[in-house]
Amino acid sequence: MMKNRNLSRTIAILLVLAMLLPCMSMSVFSQDIPCVEEGCSGKYRNGICSASGHFEAAPTEEGVYRISNAGQLYWFAALVNGGEADANAVLTNDITINDMTAEDKLAWTPIGLYTSAREFVRYGGTFDGAGYTIYGLYYDNTNYNGRNAGLFGTLAEDGVVKNLNLADSVINGSTEIGGIVSYNYGEVVGCTSAASVTGTGATGGIVCRNFGVVRDCANTGSVSGATTGGIAAENTGSIASCDNSGIVNGTNSVGGIVGMNDGSIEASLNTANVTASGTHVGGVAGNLVGGAVNGSGNLGNVTGASDYIGGVAGVCSGADISESFNTGDVTGADKSEAVGGVVGAIDGTNTAKSTIESCYNTGAVTGRGWVGGVAGISGYQKTPQTVEFKGSYNTGAVTGTSYAGAVVGKLSKGTASGIYYLKNAAQNSVSGATGVTAEQFASGEIAYALNGSASEGDLVWKQTIGTDASPKFEGATVYYDKEKGTYYNEGCTHTPAGAVRENEVPATC
Repeated sequence: MMKNRNLSRTIAILLVLAMLLPCMSMSVFSQDIPCVEEGCSGKYRNGICSASGHFEAAPTEEGVYRISNAGQLYWFAALVNGGEADANAVLTNDITINDMTAEDKLAWTPIGLYTSAREFVRYGGTFDGAGYTIYGLYYDNTNYNGRNAGLFGTLAEDGVVKNLNLADSVINGSTEIGGIVSYNYGEVVGCTSAASVTGTGATGGIVCRNFGVVRDCANTGSVSGATTGGIAAENTGSIASCDNSGIVNGTNSVGGIVGMNDGSIEASLNTANVTASGTHVGGVAGNLVGGAVNGSGNLGNVTGASDYIGGVAGVCSGADISESFNTGDVTGADKSEAVGGVVGAIDGTNTAKSTIESCYNTGAVTGRGWVGGVAGISGYQKTPQTVEFKGSYNTGAVTGTSYAGAVVGKLSKGTASGIYYLKNAAQNSVSGATGVTAEQFASGEIAYALNGSASEGDLVWKQTIGTDASPKFEGATVYYDKEKGTYYNEGCTHTPAGAVRENEVPATC
């Protein structure tokens, strides 16, 4: 009988707790820095005290805070913003903060705080996501102090954020808004964001302003702002091996990877559509005011409502673009000028020339004036400096009312060498450019020529003959059979029909 009474009492207690759990409303929290007094008179739920709203302290192991729930994440943010800016942390679980369909949500204060008094706390520790994901992060403040916002606010030179994923989250602020980090002076490595990131000013999918290193990161969420980039709004540091597949919308200086660039962009790819309501929009970078783009590409459509629109970059001034490509459509409005398959407008500066080398475009290019398959206009400034086009090609259709060309719409300044284009009626005269047929592109002839008529050494161009319609940066090496006058991939000097007829090599070669 005693056992039954104890069992009944236990069931009754569990029923009461079950009734109380739904009453633990998120509405007790505000956007102020969370309270972190020790002790809790209630029960912790997801690391949050049901009675007081206090957050559970994260335990430490060998000097590293181990974060396993939402309360501990908020507690850590308050710890850093309260002065322990070099604290180290690691996630030990996936963390869900908010049900994003709920009316009341627990608001986020970034780690590395910016205040309306223009005081910064720069996070200088190492935050290791360990491959786990934070879900339901919610930041919504478009007032003046709603800036320098993201999961992290400012990352110091010694700061590292790595192996972290952000999903099903909303970050909506004024300016200097980033999905993972707002200002980055340190390293952001191996991070992904599937958050919706929106700002009224500079906005980036992974970081807003990058002065350090962003590497091996990917953004899949939508990004919208003024100066806007799928990975970063502005870059004067290094961005390498990053991908964007989230739709990017902005005003001026808008890019699939970076909005405005004066640093380096390496081995990065945009696959999403990029749209600007103003000027300077590109599939990789909106405005290259310096630095370089290397080994990067764009597969998405690029659309601008004004001027300076490019498949890789909207404008390139005193910068280099190499081994990069565009396959998406590049489209300007009825009055748009300076529209190009690789770059809209290109020029040097008083101290640095610009170079387009080993690049290609296969997308359709449309604008009003200064429209080109490689560049819309070269030498657009009042005192243009040196510009070089080397070893590149275009097969995309070019449509424009004035100054339309399959290579360059208007070549006011610059030289071209080793440039090929698919013959069409739109081509104007450019010395150093050669028109060829689709059959020549498909045969491997142009890939071989772009490699300097070589099949050994450090070759840029590859092409799998019979599969690729034109040269690429990956695929098979192209060889030339002088006796037969044919191009082939290693192991097969015959056409399939010839191989069957001569019974020398398999038909599949």
